Amino acid sequence: MGVVSSRVNQEVLSICVNYCCEERTVTFVTDLLQQDCSESVRVIVVDNSGRDGPELSLSRFSCMEERVEVFCPGKNLGYYGGAAWALQKHLDCGARFPDWVIVSNIDISFPGRDFFCTLFKLYGKEAPAVLAPRVISSRTGIDQNPEMARRPCKARCRLYTLIFRYYPVFTAYRLLALAKNKLRGIVASRRISGESGERDQATPRMPIYGPHGSFVIFNRAYFEAGGSLDVGSFMFAETMFIAETLERLGLSAVYEPRLRVIHDEHVTMGRFKSPRVARLQWEASVYCFREFFS
Repeated sequence: MGVVSSRVNQEVLSICVNYCCEERTVTFVTDLLQQDCSESVRVIVVDNSGRDGPELSLSRFSCMEERVEVFCPGKNLGYYGGAAWALQKHLDCGARFPDWVIVSNIDISFPGRDFFCTLFKLYGKEAPAVLAPRVISSRTGIDQNPEMARRPCKARCRLYTLIFRYYPVFTAYRLLALAKNKLRGIVASRRISGESGERDQATPRMPIYGPHGSFVIFNRAYFEAGGSLDVGSFMFAETMFIAETLERLGLSAVYEPRLRVIHDEHVTMGRFKSPRVARLQWEASVYCFREFFS
């Protein structure tokens, strides 16, 4: 198992996946590279939009920042499918494996400029295989991590395959989930205001089952032990895939509230998901049930 070096400038490879949201992708990458301590950070943008070459706004990266590469698979490989393809392409070009690999959506921003400085300070030597930062929803204000604090039961995963199969039932489920999250956001904001903003100190760092898939930080140890990004589903199965891979390899994921990002939810797919997206979520639930509970 690999151990990350104690150098301040640990090498980071950030892989983000774009699908027809070029301007938002440019904003995300610019924000990322303006972070303090980001001199050793490289970025790969996977353009899943189906073109042979990058859209004009993405092609600006070649002029503005040599640490950014845009990879175009020519078709939509899915979220982690695109990330896995890009990582392998990066390594096939002779690149050294970085200390950290971040896989993220492009609808992410940073509340300050200290993200990488904090990461390097907290985990200069030994580190868990996966880190789950605080992921704050810009819509509700709630922390979306941990996505799964513990392993779900078989019956719950079976239920998801039924809920997500029928679009009217799926839509009703989504409406209930949105209402629940809105209520949670109201309660959380009142609690935080009553704590004088000291929630960072009150929320503990803790081991979890699965991280929220919008922004996941992988230590090199995850890959050296045999972990991969090869999720067997187009989208929506990454949290359970990562969690089950960690379980199989005897590794751990840790929720780290001192690392914070903002998630502008539904930038890429909207709040009310289309029948096609609902079908992808059903296919992901079937994949997870078959692979991990059958």
